[in-house]
Amino acid sequence: MADAYELARLADSLEAAVAGRSSTLLVAGSGGLGASRLLDEAERRIAALPEPIAVVRCRALPGRAWAPYAPIADGLGRLVGRLPD
Repeated sequence: MADAYELARLADSLEAAVAGRSSTLLVAGSGGLGASRLLDEAERRIAALPEPIAVVRCRALPGRAWAPYAPIADGLGRLVGRLPD
């Protein structure tokens, strides 16, 4: 699991979002370092908030280095696809 520093940064970012201040977290790391567990914890905490907060979760894939923004476009595409008409 993430250490206290990462969880504190996560909590700060969520508090800012709830207060109406935009916030962005970039989680990066090699496989096995706990980034997925940290993101799972972030989503758990976000689901418990009284106000809905949009989450865009992206993943870079090997072999797609030619398209550096593809993970962001994929994540935003999933978010937009969930919006009501």
